[in-house]
Amino acid sequence: DVHGYVKRDFKYNDFIEAYRLIKYQYSKYSNRNYSLVEGVYSSIVLEILKNQLTEVCHVLDCGCGPSRLTYELSTFYKNADFVLLDFSYLNLFFANKLLKREGFLSIPSKSFGATDVEHIKIASKYVNKLSSYIFNLDNLSTDTFDYKFDIITASHSINLLSDPLKTINTMTNMLKKGGIMVISDLLGWKENRDVARRVFYNRESFFEKISAIPGISVLHKESGGPYCEEVNAERYDIYTNHFIVLRRD
Repeated sequence: DVHGYVKRDFKYNDFIEAYRLIKYQYSKYSNRNYSLVEGVYSSIVLEILKNQLTEVCHVLDCGCGPSRLTYELSTFYKNADFVLLDFSYLNLFFANKLLKREGFLSIPSKSFGATDVEHIKIASKYVNKLSSYIFNLDNLSTDTFDYKFDIITASHSINLLSDPLKTINTMTNMLKKGGIMVISDLLGWKENRDVARRVFYNRESFFEKISAIPGISVLHKESGGPYCEEVNAERYDIYTNHFIVLRRD
């Protein structure tokens, strides 16, 4: 902890990390036209579209990163208000570059062992109603907003929190009746954590503890993947992705 910041804050406010997140989330919409993690993001969007049948007014993306989910959901819910929360100002900077203008965003990318820097060109779009806030999800409360949400998403952000289950309980209480929430996350980063951070110590506990939250119904749950960002001689990052789809009763 340095001047109120922890290690994760430095990591996610680093340009290299920001470029990495954009590259893996948006490769499908770039000149690359492929992605090693596409199944994670497309599965979330498909589950929402499959289960969300009413008109959508408010969408909350918790720990949005460069906000691939809002990028896609805004195509289907054109009149919705989208709210982005992330503690990284760089993530929100690039989210706005991708979601508040038409044209292209170009970011540099260099693989391990490569001599040349590649530039990935991503098609940006304009979302009519978009608000973004630098925000620590540890501080999320039912009073953070004076309205409730039709859709809440949290992709690979809950496992970074001090008390994931507490925040998830809060999120469920921020849903409208009939609202949909999707949590997608990894459980591999649990070494040397406080007890509250290790609340989901395996797949079974993840599904069991979330399913026990009062006032919600579980629509779908699955573990799959693997979540694979990059494979080469020096780096081999594979984790299993888990996700659960909830509806507010």
